Order: sequence, then structure tokens, then C-alpha cells
Amino acid sequence: MEFPKSLAMLKRVSFRLHLVRWAFLTFVWTFGAGVLYAVLLLASRFTGFGSDFFPKEAPYYLSWTMALVPAVGVVMGSILYRRPNLSEAARRVDAHYQSDDLYLTVSKLDQAFGDYRPLVVERAEHRAGHVNPTDVVPFLFGKQFAQLMGVAAVMFGLNLIPQFDPFGELQAKEALVEQQKELLVEDKATDQRKEELEKHLAPEQKRAEDVKRALNELKKTFKELQPKAPEKNQQKLTEIQKPLGKMWRELNKESLSKAFNKKMSGQRFGSSEEQAKLEQWKKELQEGSTESLKKELEDIIDKMNKMASSDDPSEKSKLRKELLKQLKQVKEFSENDAQSQQLTTALKRAMKQLEMANQSQNSNGEQGENCEACEQGAMNSMELAQMELREMAQSLEDLQSLEEALKTLQQARAKMAEGGELSEEEMSMLSEAEALAEYAAAFAAMMEGMQGGGPGEGNGSGMGGPGIGEGGVAPEDPQSASDFKTELSKSKLTQGELIMSVASKDVNESGEKQIQLGSLIQDLRQGVSEAIEQEQIPPGYHESIKNYFDSLQAEDIALPGETKPATDSSSESSSTSESE
Repeated sequence: MEFPKSLAMLKRVSFRLHLVRWAFLTFVWTFGAGVLYAVLLLASRFTGFGSDFFPKEAPYYLSWTMALVPAVGVVMGSILYRRPNLSEAARRVDAHYQSDDLYLTVSKLDQAFGDYRPLVVERAEHRAGHVNPTDVVPFLFGKQFAQLMGVAAVMFGLNLIPQFDPFGELQAKEALVEQQKELLVEDKATDQRKEELEKHLAPEQKRAEDVKRALNELKKTFKELQPKAPEKNQQKLTEIQKPLGKMWRELNKESLSKAFNKKMSGQRFGSSEEQAKLEQWKKELQEGSTESLKKELEDIIDKMNKMASSDDPSEKSKLRKELLKQLKQVKEFSENDAQSQQLTTALKRAMKQLEMANQSQNSNGEQGENCEACEQGAMNSMELAQMELREMAQSLEDLQSLEEALKTLQQARAKMAEGGELSEEEMSMLSEAEALAEYAAAFAAMMEGMQGGGPGEGNGSGMGGPGIGEGGVAPEDPQSASDFKTELSKSKLTQGELIMSVASKDVNESGEKQIQLGSLIQDLRQGVSEAIEQEQIPPGYHESIKNYFDSLQAEDIALPGETKPATDSSSESSSTSESE
């Protein structure tokens, strides 16, 4: 039978009953979640545990965790909710209007038998128009809402409580976060430097290419020397000497020259084996080699791989101690003796990351959260250290090549300064030479040929071939044509560094003069040696400067009131002033 009015009314009551039941379950779970949140927040504030879940950073009153309270209420209310049927709605209507189960009977009329059904339907339809669903199931949420606001106020109030850390939990977590940030910074710096080296963008790599080009240009200049134009040759050699000298000074300013110092820098402590290892590294550096240092870095990386693959905390801790000791030794050598800033930086970074790995261990010796990341960062830094060592070896090789080039260039200039022409044999020697050592040997042979027959074994008559001369004056042919031209060197003389000065009020006696001048000359020679070392004069000038001051005699120096005697050292003076 049909009863449309009663059915529509019962559906409206059922819907309101549905909302009320869902809201009540949601309220209960939200209230419970709020109370639990408040208890946990209070415990976190006083113990320091759970600080990640209950952050204190501003705005702490807008913490995302507070949104979990209503979320838990809604989810749990929806999961546990059971939708009411028409029979439950009919009971609520009958209870409110005391209709003696009239609408309950209507809701189950399809299951009933008998002739009374039309009478029941007629009565229910008549009274359905007078039933108000809002009276049957009212929305009375004021009390529940007030309770929820109270819980929310408590939660906000508890967030204002200061954070305590009686067990050091918060401090440990803050140290962990700072360590993670520091690791990111170190790893980023390492990756940037490695990328720079891999793409050949580093300044030292560009300089190595410049050195190679300059050396090739020097060889080309030697090849292009003209046999009949010594002055033009001299000009070419002077022009190419400038960039070579500049590159040499730049490399020397980076303290690479200290790598060739025979003395170890500073007092060193350690076993005799460690001292021998340092001496070996120093000796190889003086020879321009880094083979032992390379093997040492490879040994360190092997130990790092072993440490990373080990699952034994005690073995890891032992390997870290050994690695820190090795790294400290290599770092001090790089910093004090090799004086490679980039290599030292990479080694310091690896040591720092290993120390951070030690710090990240817990009290039981087990690995901390950042331990693996620290070990991987140290490995990355050691790979960079290997690259930096290769660059340092290249710089040492460049410095040696430049020194060899400058010495060879000075030999060539000395040959050209004599004003002599290059013979066919000498030009052949230059054309056949390829390496700088071959050019140096060629110019040395030329200079030896200019000084006369070479020494040998056996007896000779002098001025002949190889042999030991018998002395005497070389014979001359008075009929041979000869000519002499008197001229001065065109080299520009400039004022050099004042090494020392001597003040005198009057002219000393001859004996006192000799003593005073002898002491002055000795001081001058000592000052010249110190100036060569301190002013970093390119090696090609060292011999000419020392020879000039070694040749000084008392007769070459005039005291105040005297006239300086004429000397034949104009050529030496020009060489000295040129180096200044």
C-alpha cells in the first residue's frame, strides 16, 4: 500500500538523525584526540622527547600537528558511523508524539498481514502533516561546540609553555640538524671544486695550458733564430723572456718553491718510520714527483672503502682513528712543506667529516643517523684530494719546466750578447733539438766552443784538438787582418735595491781602507745572496749576478772623497741592472 506523506516525513527524520549521530561520533573522537594531544604536548614540553612532533619554533600556535585533532575526529566518526533506517526514525517520531507505535507499524506494513492495514495507513497519513522533523530530531550542538573550544584553548595554552630539555634530547637533535646542514655545505663545496677540475676550469689548469704554449713558443723562437742577425735574435729572446719570467714568479708566489727546500719546515714528532716517510715525501717533491703521496692517498681511500663495507661498529671506530691519524700527517705535510692550499683544504674537509662521523655515534657505539652520510662525504673529499694532488704535481712540473726554460734562454742570450754569428753547425744543432734539455745542451756546446778547445786526455801542443795543453802563448799571424771597435753596452741601467751603505767623514789610510773595503765587499756578497732568495729572482739571472759581485775587488770601490777607478765590468753591470 502507498503512504507517501508518512514515507517522506520518515525520510526527513532519518536524515536529521543521520547528521546528529555522525556529529556526535565526530565530537567524541575529536574531544578524545584533543585531550590526548594536550597530554602528549605537556609531556614533550617537560621532557624534550617528541620535539619533532611538537615544534617550538614560531608560529608554534599554528603547528600542523594541531590539525590532526579534528582530522582524527572526522575520520574515526565516519568509519564507526552506522546510518539509521526508517524503523529507527519511526520510533523517534512515535516516542516524541506518543503515537503508540503508529509509524513503526507503517514502516513495517509490507511485512504485516490482516485487514487493519488500510486503517493504519489512513491514520498515519492524516497525522503526517502535523509531524515536524526539527522537533523530533533537533540540532543541539552548543554544548559540544563549547567543549571543543575548551579543548582547543587548552591546546593553544600548552603551546605557550617553554621547552625544557632535562635529558639532553633536544640538544642532541639540534646538533644533528646542524651537522646535516654543515654536511650539505661541505658536499656542495667539494662537488663544485670537482666539477671545476673535471671541466678544466680551474685557474691552475688554465695556467698549465699557458705554460705549455709559452714553452712551445720558446722552442719556435729558437728554431727561428737567424744566423747573421745576433741583435735581432737578442730582441726576440728578450721579448719572450718577459711572459716566461712572469709565469715563473706567479708560480713561486704560491709557495711552490718551498717544496724544493731541502729542510723540513718546523719541528716534527712521531716514530722513526713516520719521520722517514716525511723525508721521502720531501725528497720526491724536490725531484718534482708525488708518487709516495699518491700511494698514501690511495691507501687512505682503500681503508675508507673497508670502513664503509664493515658492519662492525668497533672495527669502524678503529679504522676512523687510523684514518684521522694518516690524514693529519698528510695534511700537515701539504700545509707546511708542499704548501698546496687546495690539497690542504680537501684533506681538512675529509678529516672534519670523519670527526663528524665519530660524533654522530650514540652512547652504545652504534652508528648515528648522519654517520653514513659523513663517511660518504669523506670519501668524496678524498677523491677531490687525489685530483688536487695531480694538479700540484702539474704545477711542480710547470715550475721546473719554466726554470729550465729561463736557464736555457739565458744561455741563448749570452751567446747572442757576444755578437757572434751562428755557424751552419750551430744552426743544425738548433734545428735538430726538440726538448728544452737538447736546446740547453746545444747552447752550452756553443759557449764552450767560444772559449776554446775542450779538455781531454793525452798530451797536446795547445790550441789543437782534445788533450792537455803544454802551456805557452798561442801563436799569432801578424799578416792576418783584424779590426777593433770600441763601444759601450746599450743596456739600460736602473737603480736596484740598496743592500747597505757606509758613512765616512774622511779618507782612511791605505791599510784601514783595505780592511774596510774587504768587510764591505763581504757584506755585499752576503746581501746579494739574501736578495736573490727573498726577491725571487728568476734562476736564469742568478749566476750572472753572483759572478759580478764575486768579481768585485777593493780597487773597484771608491770611498767618499775618492775617484772610482775604471773597470772592465760594464758587461756584468748591464746583466745585473737588467735583472733588477
